[in-house]
Amino acid sequence: MDQGLNGRASDLLKEIVTEEPENFVAWASLGKAYDRSGNIMGASEAYRKSLSLKPNQPNVWISFGDFYFRGKSYPQSVSAYQSALKHDPDNAKAHNNLGSAYKEMGKLERAVSHFAAATKIDVGYALAYRNVGDVNIRLGNFSEAVEWLRKATEVAPENLFGRYWLGRAYVGAGQPKTAIPHFLRVL
Repeated sequence: MDQGLNGRASDLLKEIVTEEPENFVAWASLGKAYDRSGNIMGASEAYRKSLSLKPNQPNVWISFGDFYFRGKSYPQSVSAYQSALKHDPDNAKAHNNLGSAYKEMGKLERAVSHFAAATKIDVGYALAYRNVGDVNIRLGNFSEAVEWLRKATEVAPENLFGRYWLGRAYVGAGQPKTAIPHFLRVL
């Protein structure tokens, strides 16, 4: 949505929550509209209101976590993603996003465990496989990274990020010749 559409959506949603203050869906939607338009205070308030009306909304907790993540408030994003998982322990996106927050905080082992959990829940989640590979590259575990990134490229063969990182992992593992075809696909 562009700014104009977000502004109109926000105005309409404000009318709805004024008339129906218990409408948790409208509050969550208002939070998302505010978030997209850069209204940080409004987004935070609307997400909080929605969750106070109905805490069992994993997707709203994820949106709230993403809001904090984009603002580099990683501890708050961790808390929001954990709340999503409290209500839906098998939510692959919540596990992946929680792993991303832990990765940004330097808690790489925790990050890997959540990325791996996401791949067990959703075997087609290429981003989660890539994230495990990325952390293993950071840790210098290049052979392990190759395995995870190979899975990522099997799930999403045309994804250039996966190809690039697989090439990097092969180089790190001392197999530069094996890396070349992956780098060439990125070009």
